[in-house]
Amino acid sequence: MCEGLRVQICSDVDYDNLIAEIYYRGKYVALISQENGPDKLVVEFPGPDMNEDVIIREVDFDWLLNALREAKIKLIEG
Repeated sequence: MCEGLRVQICSDVDYDNLIAEIYYRGKYVALISQENGPDKLVVEFPGPDMNEDVIIREVDFDWLLNALREAKIKLIEG
C-alpha cells in the first residue's frame, strides 16, 4: 500500500455510478469515474476553484501510479 493513501469509494449526485476518491495524507488528489464503463475509467483532478487547503496538487509520480492502481482495484472489484 502507498504511504499516506486513502481511497474512498462513494456515490456522488453528479455521477450515476460509484466513484473512487484518492487522498494523500488527508488531502484530496483526484477521483476516478467509471461513468463510461469499468473498462474506460477517467481520472479527474481538482479544478482551479477548489479550496487549496484541502487539496494537494503535487505528489510523487510512482506514488500516484500505485494510488491509481489501488483505487481502480477497490472501485472495480469492491
